[in-house]
Amino acid sequence: MNDQTSKKDIPPVKPLKSLPLSDNFMFGAVMSNPEVCTLFMEEVLQKRIIRLAFVNSEQTIANIPGLHGIRLDVFVEDEAHNRYDIEMQARGSVYAKHLESRVRFYQSSIDRDFLTSGGAYMDLPLSYIIFVCDYDYFGRGLARYERVSSIKDCPDLPYEDGTHVIFFNTRYTVQNVSRDIREYLDYIRTNDDQMPLEGDLARTARALVHRVRNDRTMEVRYMTMQMYLDEKLKERFDEVTEIARAKGIAEGREVGWEEGRKEGRQEGRQEGREVGRQEGREVGRQEGTAEGKAAMLKSAICTVADTFSPKELAQRFHISEDFVYQILQEAGITPKL
Repeated sequence: MNDQTSKKDIPPVKPLKSLPLSDNFMFGAVMSNPEVCTLFMEEVLQKRIIRLAFVNSEQTIANIPGLHGIRLDVFVEDEAHNRYDIEMQARGSVYAKHLESRVRFYQSSIDRDFLTSGGAYMDLPLSYIIFVCDYDYFGRGLARYERVSSIKDCPDLPYEDGTHVIFFNTRYTVQNVSRDIREYLDYIRTNDDQMPLEGDLARTARALVHRVRNDRTMEVRYMTMQMYLDEKLKERFDEVTEIARAKGIAEGREVGWEEGRKEGRQEGRQEGREVGRQEGREVGRQEGTAEGKAAMLKSAICTVADTFSPKELAQRFHISEDFVYQILQEAGITPKL
């Protein structure tokens, strides 16, 4: 958000009937389906999963009326208590950078959640943080990038701490994934409802996308979420803009007096004060408005921090996710997973 931001800058809401799987809401709705999520994880890990359970009720949008059970970030646990955080990362957004820092934060959050619930360090489960990116984050063309840790100067000596990070790239040129994952990535990239599919993963996901698009209940939930956030932004904008204006006028007078005093020494006390006041008011208004908008942004983020994850806040406010973390840390607010 910059100095020119206004209520008019709030982007229009995409209709649910045209929402692609690359959209966070649609991705969360589809991947919250146990069948799709299990098919996806079995292809990622290349092993059978007996049971997947969605964990951490804070991951659902449960405190907005009508939005029970919708997850924007998918956080699941298997029968061995291994944990998986699966996220969609759209192309071209301001928070599409610095994914390594987000991985570090998410990993610490997973471990902290386990330890604060009574677990011991020695019992920390395996964890997988998985980004499905609608762009090539590393720029090497691979469909799948996976972090592998080893000891420096000993590349054959793995450093195994139980953490795993995987990035999928829908814009791949190298098909280093299974057929089912490739079809899934292709469908996310193209949003082609007519493309031929052989695997269960993409076919099941596409069928569920169609179902969500035509589900009246899901449409109400989607619009409710959008209207709730937009209304909160508008309310905070009106309130903080008025405060910023009053503060800007007061500060402008003070700056104007000082600048007018300096000008008056050269061109005459009376004329200088008048010029200084005029220039000072303008500078003060600009500085006050900028500070007010910054305060508005921080206040708005803190207001809905218990409802939306840092990624969602960054998307809605058009700022980097790192800046969201900084704001929440300064306010003493624990980010929502």
